[in-house]
Amino acid sequence: RLRELRPPEALERPFERYLARVDQVVELLDELESAADGGEDDEAQRLVGEIAEVDDAQDLARAAGIPACERSS
Repeated sequence: RLRELRPPEALERPFERYLARVDQVVELLDELESAADGGEDDEAQRLVGEIAEVDDAQDLARAAGIPACERSS
């Protein structure tokens, strides 16, 4: 549904970067699920590390003018 949104011109590039990152993380999570289901512990750990490395979605969301869903502790 996010792809249906049309941001202001000034936010188009950051919005596209955000969507690309979300797609990347979703793909990695699918791979992680498959690895975990298959008992591939080493691959699952590698994927967890890769997901952590690209976990800048909140920063990209803010740059795209999307308020972050955060809960303070």
